[in-house]
Amino acid sequence: MRAVGGRYTANRWQAERRREGVSFTVHRTLASVADEAERRAAVQDAPFNPRTGGRQWTPDGAKRVVGKRVDQPATGDEQVSAVAEPTPSPASRTPARPRPGLSPPVPLRGRR
Repeated sequence: MRAVGGRYTANRWQAERRREGVSFTVHRTLASVADEAERRAAVQDAPFNPRTGGRQWTPDGAKRVVGKRVDQPATGDEQVSAVAEPTPSPASRTPARPRPGLSPPVPLRGRR
């Protein structure tokens, strides 16, 4: 069992309700389905995997079922949403640390 999220997933998927051959990652993703009957029905109906041409569970397939962003977009809409994700603002980024042995940066004059 994994340290983070393992107990939650195990509570949502008791041993007798887990599907043989379906990874822990898929069970963890499907654990976010609130309704127990819907969650059990979802794991029994593996989605079509266009890469293999068969029906099987993958982490991205589970993410599609629950409406999360996938790691490897397959459709045009998924590719657009992956690119359209907002980037962090400059204020939230960590400032660059000076490297030892280098002089500090010279401020630009006349620029604002």
